Amino acid sequence: MFSPILVQLYWGGNVSYQNGSISYDASTRSTTVIIREKISYEAFIDLIFKHLQVENEFYQLKLKFYYTFQGFSQCSEIFNDSSMEVLYYLATTGGNFHADVYVNIEPTMSIQQTSCMDLLRGFNVAEGHQQQMYSYEYNTSQVQVDCNMATSGNIDGESESEECPESTEESEVYQSDNESTYDDNGVEEHELRDYEAADFDDDDEMDIWNEESREVRIGMYFRSKDERMHAVRLWNLDRNREWYVSASKKSNDHLWRIVRWVEGHNCYGTVVRNNNRCLKSRDIATIIIHAIREDIAYPVKQIQAHLKDQLHVDVSYSKAWRGRKEAIERIHGSWVSNFQEIPKYVEALKVSNPGTIVEWLHHPAGSSNSYIFKYVFWAFGPAIKAFQHCQPVLSVDGTHLKGSYRGKMLIVVTKNANNYIVPVAFAIVDEETVESWSWFFQQFWLHIAMQRGKNLCVISDRHKRIINAMQNMQVWRENVVHRFCPRHVRSNLMQKFKVSRMKRLCWDIGSTTQQRKYEHSVQLLSNLNPQAWEYLKGIKESKWTLLNDKNHCRWGNLTTNISESFNNTLRGIRLMPIKAIIECTFNKAVEHFRRNTDIIENCDTLLPPRIWRLFNTRDLRSQEHMVTEFDYRVVDYNQMDPRPQNFGYQIEINVVTRYQLPQNLVRGYGVDYHLSGPLNSSVASLLQAQLEPQAQHSEPVLDAGSFV
Repeated sequence: MFSPILVQLYWGGNVSYQNGSISYDASTRSTTVIIREKISYEAFIDLIFKHLQVENEFYQLKLKFYYTFQGFSQCSEIFNDSSMEVLYYLATTGGNFHADVYVNIEPTMSIQQTSCMDLLRGFNVAEGHQQQMYSYEYNTSQVQVDCNMATSGNIDGESESEECPESTEESEVYQSDNESTYDDNGVEEHELRDYEAADFDDDDEMDIWNEESREVRIGMYFRSKDERMHAVRLWNLDRNREWYVSASKKSNDHLWRIVRWVEGHNCYGTVVRNNNRCLKSRDIATIIIHAIREDIAYPVKQIQAHLKDQLHVDVSYSKAWRGRKEAIERIHGSWVSNFQEIPKYVEALKVSNPGTIVEWLHHPAGSSNSYIFKYVFWAFGPAIKAFQHCQPVLSVDGTHLKGSYRGKMLIVVTKNANNYIVPVAFAIVDEETVESWSWFFQQFWLHIAMQRGKNLCVISDRHKRIINAMQNMQVWRENVVHRFCPRHVRSNLMQKFKVSRMKRLCWDIGSTTQQRKYEHSVQLLSNLNPQAWEYLKGIKESKWTLLNDKNHCRWGNLTTNISESFNNTLRGIRLMPIKAIIECTFNKAVEHFRRNTDIIENCDTLLPPRIWRLFNTRDLRSQEHMVTEFDYRVVDYNQMDPRPQNFGYQIEINVVTRYQLPQNLVRGYGVDYHLSGPLNSSVASLLQAQLEPQAQHSEPVLDAGSFV
């Protein structure tokens, strides 16, 4: 059985080993790693690279193993699997064994020239030919390399937690080529041919890089440093080589030019597999940024497929995800900058849109100089005014945010007189808790619902936090009724009992407005599964069935479909930073008002267009009804529907619509029919009474001017 081995690593200074103990100077650094299982030499090297956070493509490690054997101090190099066996053998011969290993870190590339891999990682090249030396720190040890910008993260993972220091130079520096040196691939320094700049007349055509062709050659111009780096990466991918180039930018010119170039390669490709390491997340962002502008929710798997098709490169899911994230940041700004900009942005919204409300709940850990927000609530002034003319029915829902800072977005929507969705209020919270929902409902009542008064109805799923929040708030208990979406009730039922036939029966019970159909469906369900019916009886019938909706609080709205539909339109913004989210909801609101303004200006009917079309449909059907007058003083009628029912047999439908003129004319269209338009029988009765069905209104007024 293998016992873990402690390995003490030393690097960066001078060490000596005598009488079983190691001594070192003040500049030496040390750390400890544990070998938990028998590994190969290559795996041991990788472990040290990872532990010291050193790039294995830039440096090579030479290991010296110090130990005592038969009373003598020994030192041997570890350079292959056989030399690793010495370490494992000594670990088995004595107790409390630990290994002392000195690590010599050496650059793998010549300091007289820079490869295109440097260029890919942001190394700068200057117009002159003077060598500059900069230090790059790995775990506090100093290693000299010939670059003035450190690599960003590791090769594969591109760690987002490690930021490279920004260069302060506009040009990149190369070593003078009066010496002949070699790099890893056997390319001599003198093979990098200098380019003598040609004089261009005004009419000459400059050789500027084109992304479509992706060709790179000596003397080619680039519009920016980023474009130059991106071009070389793509060229490297296409050629499957590490190409060595040098580019410069004159102080009086805004273009970069390739001035030194490797004429050819005599080596094999450095990339064997398709997951080419030269393709970075920032390159992916550049490639897909146009697609992200069109669809910010561009799926990661489609990004992978696109890169495979265009570049013939396989990228990991995480790298494609990071590429999409960087593209989003280029368009909408970083998550950090969004938090910094949001106070000024919301103040500008308030000034330009009078009546707009933005409320914050700050975390107690913040200070007067640095606030940490916990919740934020916002509602645009025009939407607050519009709600006063809409149905007194609210659909609430929450959705997950998927950016760097996770959270939940809460929304309230309603419908206007034209049955169009009206977004009313939004909030971003950390989690859907009783506290967050209570705070959201409180802000909504104070700034919006209080102006409307009582008789509001909230439709939601059966989320326990929503239920508890509404029950704990006295103002909501007194002024707002809570109704459940029967689709969610049905979903809960199916998860518990999993009988497919119950799905339709549960929906019939919740959606029907006829007592006969309700009782029939209840009987079938109770016979099929008595426990299922007992479960549904535990949910108050007035909460989820349309038939038992007292006072017609729902106004005919059965489900939370409007909030879920609006959430679907916000599918992409869940990936955005917070300021961009608020800005997107504002743009959605503007789009809504612009569309409805066009409808109002072109409306030439007594009722809103969608309701008018529904009225005409039912007016046509009402002509099939046979109406018998019972009492003209109270306008009592009996209608018989001639349409064949029950397998072709004609039955008489006794529907008595009672009107007490003139006080109760509103019942022909409005509350009794849940704003879904008059029933066919009502239209027939009103026509028989020589009344105009389209002129019967209820509050809120349903003429064209009232829907926004």
